[in-house]
Amino acid sequence: MFFLPAPSEGSFALKTIPKFTCRIIAGSANNVLATEADGAALFQRGILYAPDYVINSGALIQWWYRQKTYDVKNRRDPREAISDLYSVIRNILKESREKKLAPTRVADRYAEGQLKKEKTYREFHWGYEK
Repeated sequence: MFFLPAPSEGSFALKTIPKFTCRIIAGSANNVLATEADGAALFQRGILYAPDYVINSGALIQWWYRQKTYDVKNRRDPREAISDLYSVIRNILKESREKKLAPTRVADRYAEGQLKKEKTYREFHWGYEK
């Protein structure tokens, strides 16, 4: 059984997680976990949680490649960039299974690994420099 949440922020907490009978949680709600420990609790219960910021990132990617306000480096068709999400989430879930880590933890590590330490605030947030 799947659960596709659209609740308010932080609505999954240690007190509500034991009530879930689903095997997979994947949905459009943002920040549904109240704490990092909640991702680990879902994992320990055998509930696969697809991290919201990974599976919801398609809309942000589409906006980024289509906006005209900023000079976007390496502009490409947003559908091509969005199609990359399949392999990203698949690799996150594979690593989670292999290393016995919560998908939230693996996704956080992946996101942090994508950031360059030498990037400026402007590059980090807007992808350009003046």
